[in-house]
Amino acid sequence: MGNGFGFFAHERLGGLYCRIESRQLERPSPTKIGSRWQIKLPQTRLNLQTVNEMIRPNQIIRNLAVTNPSEKNIAWITDAVIRLVVPREEGLVAEFEQRDLVHKGSNFYHETEEPEVSLRWADGRRLVVRWLEKPYTIPALTPYLYVRDQPATPQYNDYPRSLPAWVIHARLLVDYPAAFVFRLWRDPCVIWSRGFFGRYLLKRRYLKYFWRGGELHPGLKWYIFGIWPLVAKQSFNYTIMIEAN
Repeated sequence: MGNGFGFFAHERLGGLYCRIESRQLERPSPTKIGSRWQIKLPQTRLNLQTVNEMIRPNQIIRNLAVTNPSEKNIAWITDAVIRLVVPREEGLVAEFEQRDLVHKGSNFYHETEEPEVSLRWADGRRLVVRWLEKPYTIPALTPYLYVRDQPATPQYNDYPRSLPAWVIHARLLVDYPAAFVFRLWRDPCVIWSRGFFGRYLLKRRYLKYFWRGGELHPGLKWYIFGIWPLVAKQSFNYTIMIEAN
């Protein structure tokens, strides 16, 4: 979960410029496990809830719910993500829009609005991730599935070392922002409205290249992305199915 100025990652029990104010593990039934989080990001507080339900031995339904708990303040968001990581293996490829992707360590975000993506092993086993229902709760958020061939990265600062892996995200991304943020490396520097000035800048061919450039052009040190305000008490949620064949 991110807002451009920081992010929270469940797997890391933390994130960038993130403070966890409370957390609670839940086990409502033998087939369900979940968690509740109250997190503080710069200029934003959010409540998050995750629920994982085992439908069959080879099927899990995963839900993420996001709420602005404030009675009066907005909460800025740039995306919400359900993330899966599968270590790279020989012969393991991603099936993406009727073609196979080979792991090259490019860290490129292959995005699709198709309902599913999958990984396939050399022996025919498959791991499928699909939307149960595409969420359109907030018009500014576009639902994407993406696969990324993550390379090995060294440990630095507050980031742990990662191994080569396939990463699958079910992601709601701000495509129609209320405002734009200019980011230099890890630090956001400038914010401007989506009015004339913001629209004019993104129409320039040179600057349009930097729209979400850190994802689409790995290695860029500065790029532009959009943010959206959740009003007081506003919430949204979405669900995916993970199936092993």
